[in-house]
Amino acid sequence: MTEQELAKWAGFKQLPLGKKGYHFGIGGKKIMNWLYPGDIETWQARDHVPYFTDSSDACFDFLWPKVREKLNNNELRCYDFLNRWISDVAMSPNERPAALFCKHVERFIEEQGNS
Repeated sequence: MTEQELAKWAGFKQLPLGKKGYHFGIGGKKIMNWLYPGDIETWQARDHVPYFTDSSDACFDFLWPKVREKLNNNELRCYDFLNRWISDVAMSPNERPAALFCKHVERFIEEQGNS
């Protein structure tokens, strides 16, 4: 999954800009504006989503609450999810913890049927 796909799953909303959903910035770079979860005004839009695979903070700020919601805040199921992730972190010292967290979220989304 891309950062944008994870963001959409977590509740980010892409603002429609033009027919293709983006506009061009300096140097011809495509820019898409995003509303973060909880933002309600278009002026709050930002031109990127967090880099989840590089930031554990972003994972726990935006992805983890959605995982918990889907698990109905069941403590045992939440513990099981985190425990599997922590085990992977311990077994894969060369992998970024945030990237491993994203892989677990992707697996979780697939198991849930993209709901």
